[in-house]
Parts: sequence; structure tokens; C-alpha cells
Amino acid sequence: MKPSAASGSASGSGSGSGSASASGSASAPPTIIACDEVHLSFPLVRFRARGLKEAALEIFRRRPRREEANVFWALRGVSFRIQRGEVVGIIGRNGSGKSTLLRVICGIYGPDRGSVMLPTGRVSALLELGSGFRDELSGMENIRLACAIQGFSSSEIDAIIEPIISFSGIEEFIDQPIRTYSSGMKARLGFAVASVVEPDVLLIDEVLAVGDAGFRQRCMTRIEQLVAGDTTVVVVSHNTAELERLCSRLILLERGIVIMDGAVKDVLERYQQITAST
Repeated sequence: MKPSAASGSASGSGSGSGSASASGSASAPPTIIACDEVHLSFPLVRFRARGLKEAALEIFRRRPRREEANVFWALRGVSFRIQRGEVVGIIGRNGSGKSTLLRVICGIYGPDRGSVMLPTGRVSALLELGSGFRDELSGMENIRLACAIQGFSSSEIDAIIEPIISFSGIEEFIDQPIRTYSSGMKARLGFAVASVVEPDVLLIDEVLAVGDAGFRQRCMTRIEQLVAGDTTVVVVSHNTAELERLCSRLILLERGIVIMDGAVKDVLERYQQITAST
């Protein structure tokens, strides 16, 4: 895992918002997240033998195998800007770099090249099912821990803990260890914690796909409420209906490259063309 060493200001124009500057302007909301020419690679190590004879010799003589160092470029030249209050969807086929890009935005990965303007303020991230939860703790204990990490005082946690439990809909299981929860219960509790704290930035990576239809509907309504209060949302999803409802803009990734950044309808049409051709 790469360290998140590449915070700091991004400069130049991205593919989405034109010439919006990181400090914003009188006519446009300020830029909250920006990537400029971001490249990110992961090392790949593979072993090879030149033929059957050499492979056999390796077995009988215990000779070390030939090692080839290589890299996989997960992101290549990614540039965009996201302004305060935008709901931006990241879409693409499996392996296109969507989840990796979200982790760059979170500061989990730092790029090999390029620059990233990381979001500030209160950032809630739902990157994978149960992330941030400790299996040995109860749901209640995990709520308190997650809120404390976000910087809430004990009195503030006391004020929001009941709304969190109520939104999650798992009241009767809240004192049970997280390890006993189903994937749907973990998703419910994770989203409840992330959204009830009213974050400045909400990052979601596919975790709502495991919830039932009724809960997903409540989540979308809650996201719309947050956006009305100026929360910035970035969501990775394959659910085109949800993206159409929530997003003001989509970024389409293909093999780590932004191939389109624009209106939801236009980007979805391009995405459907790509998926239909494979």
C-alpha cells in the first residue's frame, strides 16, 4: 500500500469543471477535491522459467526462479475537479480504477505522479463493508468509537447516537458484536454513522449494493438531504438508476483513464456502448 504523501494543492485545468480554481470564485462554489494528471501504479512480481527443462531443474536443484519486476498502472493521467455541493458518480467496468481513485481522494494512496487536492473538513468514507468497525465490539461501541474518531465529544455523541441507531433500523441487535452482523446490517450501520454526522464530504464505494430496496431508498433520500445542506458526495456504483437520480455529473474510467467527464445522460450512453462491445 502506498502512503498518502501527496496532499496539497492541485493546479491546472481538469476534465470536468474547466478552469475553476481551488479557491473558488464569486460565480462558482469552491473546489473541494481536485486531481491533476494523477498516475498511480502497483508493483507486480511474477516468476518465469524459459522452458520445461529449466522448470524441471528448478524443482530438482531448488534453483531460484527468475523474477520479473513489473508494474500495473491503476490510474493514468487522471484530472478533474469537484466543487462544493456536487454529487459526482464514478463509473466504469470492473478493474477500471474506480475504487482506487476513491482511495486516492481519501488520501489512502498517494500518486506516483501528479497532484491531489484532498478534501478537508469532516469527511465520511464508506469504502468497503464494515470498514472502520471492530468485530469484537458491539454496534453501540462501534458507533461511539467511530464518532470519537470523527472528533465528536462525549456529549455530542450522546446527542446523535439515537438518530444513528434509529436510521440503521437494527435497534434489537445494537448491543451484539459486529462479527455477528450480516453484510446488510453492517451496511446499514455504516451508512447511518457516516450520514447522521452530517459530513462536509461523503465518499461511497458500492457498499449500499448489499442493502434491501427499502433501505437503499432511505439512503438516497438522506443523500439528497445532505446535498441540500451543501455536502459534497462522490459515489462509485454500477446502479445506473441510482446514479441518474443522485448525480449531477459522471466520470467514466476505462483502464485507469478518464475517457469522459460530463452530463449523466451522455456518460451513461458512452458507458453502455463500452459494456455492450465486450
